[in-house]
Amino acid sequence: MFSEGFQCFRIGGLTPLIGITGSAKTFSIGFAFLPNESTESYTFAFEEFRKLGIRPPVMVMDGSDGLKSAADKVYTNMPTLLCTWHINKNVLSKCKGKFRTKEAWETFYGAWRNLIQSPTFEVFDERWQEFKNDYDNDDTGYCFNYVKDEWIKPGQTERLVTAWTNQYQHFDTTVTTR
Repeated sequence: MFSEGFQCFRIGGLTPLIGITGSAKTFSIGFAFLPNESTESYTFAFEEFRKLGIRPPVMVMDGSDGLKSAADKVYTNMPTLLCTWHINKNVLSKCKGKFRTKEAWETFYGAWRNLIQSPTFEVFDERWQEFKNDYDNDDTGYCFNYVKDEWIKPGQTERLVTAWTNQYQHFDTTVTTR
């Protein structure tokens, strides 16, 4: 039915499934009212959509474990990318209050965004080493460890960092909100 891109997110009990064309136009594929964000609920919805012939080549999603597990179960071998808006919001909520000044926070946040926007594996490795050198210390260690333990780890890095996500045709769609 479509071949360009796919987004999934949840608003209350309503889960819209949105397609994205190569010209960045969005369209509604369908909607599901789900009782919760469990793997079982998302699996049911994805299986029903698959019965209708909906087989997205890539999906952008928030960090929900239930959503990821269901997508992996129903759409095997389909890449799932993390929504950078949701991830950045999580970094903001966990880390901003840990910095003494606005300037220190903005420098950290800029380094974080540069890190996840690394265009190549080599640039990522360089930026990650610089990020570690700058932030793995007593003052900012909490935020460094949060980023390392939550996002820059196997299974997440590949779904978030541009060097990996650009291996898939997603038309620069890296967020679930527009």
